Amino acid sequence: MRNLLAILVLLTSMSAMSQEIKYCGQTEQTEKLFQHFPDLQRDADQADEQLLMEEQQFAEQRGGSPVIIIPIVFHIIHEGGNENISDAQIHSQIDIINEDFRRMNADRVNTPDIFKDVAADVEIEFCLATIDPNGYTTTGITRTKTYNDGFHIFSGEFDFVKFDATGGRDAWATDQYLNMWVADLPLLLGYATFPETFSADEQGVVMTSTGFGNTGTAAAPFDLGRTATHEIGH
Repeated sequence: MRNLLAILVLLTSMSAMSQEIKYCGQTEQTEKLFQHFPDLQRDADQADEQLLMEEQQFAEQRGGSPVIIIPIVFHIIHEGGNENISDAQIHSQIDIINEDFRRMNADRVNTPDIFKDVAADVEIEFCLATIDPNGYTTTGITRTKTYNDGFHIFSGEFDFVKFDATGGRDAWATDQYLNMWVADLPLLLGYATFPETFSADEQGVVMTSTGFGNTGTAAAPFDLGRTATHEIGH
């Protein structure tokens, strides 16, 4: 009986620990889409082939042209608590992704040997949007108070964070801005979209507020701001 109780306590502890693990939800999110829409896998494969051709053509046309600048709008979805992160935390994240994509990050010396031959400055930079879709001046940050107690995507709340009607915030034109939603994501660090697998109003990156930037609510071990780099890479 004593051994049985010990095993039960161990299993309970392991279960509790597993509930606290946060990771990238990209794979699960894409698989759920393929399950709901069986034809999407075929369409995605075709779109990948087309995208590769367009990337090659764009690279040839661009030649030695200047760095590509991508405007970001950050949609901060909160309940009035710590998840309503500061502007300083947002700016810290912008700085980090720019360092990473331009290969100016201090820890680039730690690049694994297998990647050293291909690691490069990709000549992409990100900035906060300065003009909104209606032509008005903006800070590139929106703040929305939600009635949602965390966005539990595994319980069927499929991209609720991306729509006004479900407690989130509608995307700005996704062909003009990189939309990034920051909210309370139980169990997840974040996830992103592939253009060919999501409709236009869903495209972008979703991040948990405690894995965002390197100051404010950012919590170890995910307080280096690298999760956003990872998700944008998707």
